[in-house]
Amino acid sequence: MSVHQCRKTKRWYVKYRVEGKQTSRWFGTGKTEKQAAGAFDFDIKAMKKRREDLPRRSGVFLDYISQAYLNDAKMRGASQSFLDEFSNLLNKFFLPVLTKKPADELDYADILCAMTPFIERSQATRNRYQGYLRAIFRFGINQGLIKKNPLQNWRKPKEAPRRPLLTVDGLREIMKHAPEHLRWAIELEWNLGARPGPSELFSLKWEHVNFEENTILIYARKTKTWRETPISPDFIKKLKECKERNSSDFIIEYLGNPVKRLSTSWNNAVKKAKLPYQCTFYDIRHLFATSLLNQGADLAAVSALLGHHSIYMTANQYYHLMAGEKRNAVKKLPSLDLPGRNVAKVLAFKEMAAVVN
Repeated sequence: MSVHQCRKTKRWYVKYRVEGKQTSRWFGTGKTEKQAAGAFDFDIKAMKKRREDLPRRSGVFLDYISQAYLNDAKMRGASQSFLDEFSNLLNKFFLPVLTKKPADELDYADILCAMTPFIERSQATRNRYQGYLRAIFRFGINQGLIKKNPLQNWRKPKEAPRRPLLTVDGLREIMKHAPEHLRWAIELEWNLGARPGPSELFSLKWEHVNFEENTILIYARKTKTWRETPISPDFIKKLKECKERNSSDFIIEYLGNPVKRLSTSWNNAVKKAKLPYQCTFYDIRHLFATSLLNQGADLAAVSALLGHHSIYMTANQYYHLMAGEKRNAVKKLPSLDLPGRNVAKVLAFKEMAAVVN
């Protein structure tokens, strides 16, 4: 019997034995949870002195199901960034609240309690995190570990479409204040429209570039597919110049090492640019798509460049921003005026003018 802290998750837990079998009760992280673990350990010791029955951990708990789910996701080829984000959410927010009773005893009120720290976040973020929990419960049911899913009747609330405000002029202003490695990352993103971050952009290597065909292969971790993206002749020249200067296998590097994140340098550059709106690095990908579509690019071609699963996803996400296409469509609407009606009006007006004169 004693209080311990998990080295990996930093969660506090109490280990004790019931009828010779070791069991444990888990708590969260932080000073308050440590005190709660200490109080529980004190109660266990007191119960043992009084020869009372110690509390058992009966049933399957969410931490066991979650670990099994993550192991399965890893075997299915889930990205490390997804696994890290999921593990952090579980250990920091969900498990401290949802492991106080077996998973089959959890209800939707418990889920809402676990989601309280995200009440001020966007609807998209809340939907994603709650979707994570639903996936765990579904996995537990499919594996025969539990029988009840407290999120069975939950449906994702509709998310308002995001309207990025970044413009080409705004992007040029950001580049004026960006360090060299960030300027190069911006230019690469602008020419390829890849998903920013380690999922695509930061993972690009020189071996993926075909300098003879002026193309580059981009691997999408999200869809687990490769796509070939053409490169303009002007930008292929810049790629050749950059390759001569670089010392690593990665197209984007900093001091000879591959780049893992650009958030700090990007935020500093945006702040110095003094734009009247906020923007993220991902907005460059949105600007890439809307600029092509507004210039008359084929919707299917833009969808392929973005690596979308279907053209319907591209249309749903970007077509409402194409004001020019809407105006062109309205101009093609035929008039309801009868043939010769306008001519008759003009002749009648001329006759009236002649009488007056």
